[in-house]
Amino acid sequence: AAKDVRMRIIEHRWNRGAATSYAHGLELSRGEYIAFVDCDDMIVPTNLEVLQRAAEASNADVVQAGFRTFSEKMEDGKVFAWTRRPGFLPGTLTGRMQHFLPVRIHIAPWSKLFRRDFLNMHHIDFFDVPVAPDVCFHYQCVLTAWRYLVIPDILYYYRQRQDSVESVQGLQRAERYAVAMARILDAFTEWLRQEKMFQDPQVKHQVRQPLYVFLLHQLRELAKTDNAEEVYAHARRAWEHEATEALRDAAMYDAIMRK
Repeated sequence: AAKDVRMRIIEHRWNRGAATSYAHGLELSRGEYIAFVDCDDMIVPTNLEVLQRAAEASNADVVQAGFRTFSEKMEDGKVFAWTRRPGFLPGTLTGRMQHFLPVRIHIAPWSKLFRRDFLNMHHIDFFDVPVAPDVCFHYQCVLTAWRYLVIPDILYYYRQRQDSVESVQGLQRAERYAVAMARILDAFTEWLRQEKMFQDPQVKHQVRQPLYVFLLHQLRELAKTDNAEEVYAHARRAWEHEATEALRDAAMYDAIMRK
């Protein structure tokens, strides 16, 4: 039987960034499940049906499918699938962190389905940052989802744009990223203080480390696109205005990794 489907369109009068759009949509939605689709991407007609069927059959908190990239000229690009058959992420905390660090599952919120009561239970939302707003949302899901299911189906088409914010490189992107990095680490540290699963100080320290390593790796990759010393100088200047305990910890990890 056909279900009652209602659509509500929310218009932002000015560009407030992806994080605000994601968060606003999440706040106003009322369904049992949450799915995200970026405005310039495409999904296969059965996208939501396949994801919902997988979620209900497995009682999963999160279901992730594969995706294919395509260009402005509608040319097919690469296919990204992380499994040949449906399977769950490891049940241990260490196993989950190992999956996050090498990015064996993709970070973006699209091509996934989330159970609403799971997100509400763990206070998972998007942080308002200029770059990479989905990093912490993804990591929080990886850490707390009782059942995180990965399926092989290719259900999403991700458009690669030459003029996107993500395509900006060099010093301009490094400066944006340094500011975002400081705020991400701060917000994640605050979330850990509130999340009941991570009250033990040693566990808090353990779960922060992969996020530090990942973010510092991204900054290091940016440094390859321009003069490395200038990139790090921009980052340090940005951090002078965002001086936090989390950043000092991150700097310590960076020093250890460089040895």
